[in-house]
Amino acid sequence: MIRHTASARWIRTALLLLLPLAAGAEPPAADWPQYRGPHRDGIAPAAPMLAAWPDDGPPRLWSHEIGAGFSGISVSGDNLLTMFAVDADSNEVLVCYDRMTGMERWRHVVGDLFVEEFGNGPRSTPTIADGRVFALGATGTLHAVSLGEGTPLWSVAFPERFGATTPIRGFAVSPLVDGDLVIMEVGGEVKRDPDPANRVMQTRLVAFDAASGEVRWEYLLDPGSLGYCSPLIRDTPHGREYLFTTSRHILALDREGALLWRHETLPGIIAMPVLADGGRIFLSSSGDFGCVMLETVREGDSTVVRELWTSRRMKNTFNSSLIVDGYLYGFNNATLTCMDAATGELAWRKRGLGKGGLIAADGHLVIIGDKGTAVLAAASPEAYVEQGRFQALTGKCWTIPTLVDGMLYCRSQNELVAYDLRTERR
Repeated sequence: MIRHTASARWIRTALLLLLPLAAGAEPPAADWPQYRGPHRDGIAPAAPMLAAWPDDGPPRLWSHEIGAGFSGISVSGDNLLTMFAVDADSNEVLVCYDRMTGMERWRHVVGDLFVEEFGNGPRSTPTIADGRVFALGATGTLHAVSLGEGTPLWSVAFPERFGATTPIRGFAVSPLVDGDLVIMEVGGEVKRDPDPANRVMQTRLVAFDAASGEVRWEYLLDPGSLGYCSPLIRDTPHGREYLFTTSRHILALDREGALLWRHETLPGIIAMPVLADGGRIFLSSSGDFGCVMLETVREGDSTVVRELWTSRRMKNTFNSSLIVDGYLYGFNNATLTCMDAATGELAWRKRGLGKGGLIAADGHLVIIGDKGTAVLAAASPEAYVEQGRFQALTGKCWTIPTLVDGMLYCRSQNELVAYDLRTERR
């Protein structure tokens, strides 16, 4: 169902990073082509946007009733893509819409329906690159389809190809595309043992050829190390690194799949790492282990990893924190929290939005609470200052919003909506 209703600059994450973060070719300024935005950091491209919201919220342009899932929303040009369950067919689908009108353009089945206690359907967010869409179903099949028509190009089923079994919360990693490579954590063969209770999964980090789906390289991890965290690119003076966070370690591989460094860290990390200036990496656990700020330092030909500070004030359940002007913003379980990224000191906290998610744009935080409340707040460490609030969605909402060219797109377990935040409407 569709219902219709009535001075630009980038936020420079390069000020916060050692070098600019990249994901293959630089995406166009108005695109949000992958999980957590153009650079996987939760920072939206700047565009003229309302500095405050009316009491009844900004105009809603269109909405769809959709099936279950936690997949994020990716945008390239006028194409908007997400994934959800089609209960009647017991399938999960990748669907492409016109982002301005909400009209469906095509859909593609990505696998059988995944059923789980916290919510059914796909977890991964599709990635758009070079006219192709890469999408992973929750039961473990990676698909490449054309962006224009949704034509199948290739697919790889992780259970058949790698002997992977579906993780307890489903396959959740969002594809990372870097030029001609698609980088994934894929699961792997189960280590055999006469006692079924002792059987554990050995996992693989894999680079696929983006054009053909052929395996370019594999890196085998320890048994029991499978995680849910999507990979991230970090550019350093010594070369490009692919960062992976598993249930036990954070590690970096080079473009050929060779190990650069590895560090044992907090258990239970689901949220992606957040890159800070000076070669620092912020990690936050979904359990009661808190968070840590790491520093990587080059010593000779090796990279040494050190812990700068730890804290229990930020425990990201599944959605990552982000950094704006040297301050961390994120959900400490169900409390929105601001911390000094240099020291870990608490700046402020705000309760009442549940285990939500957030992005940042032009000095603002755009927040979606877990029951669909949308909030606009100042990205300021001085105090929590709210600039607008309205009920944007119905149903459980564990997915961060997407902001493109002043248009806000968000979804829950049953609804996909578009709002117009532009100061001038065309």
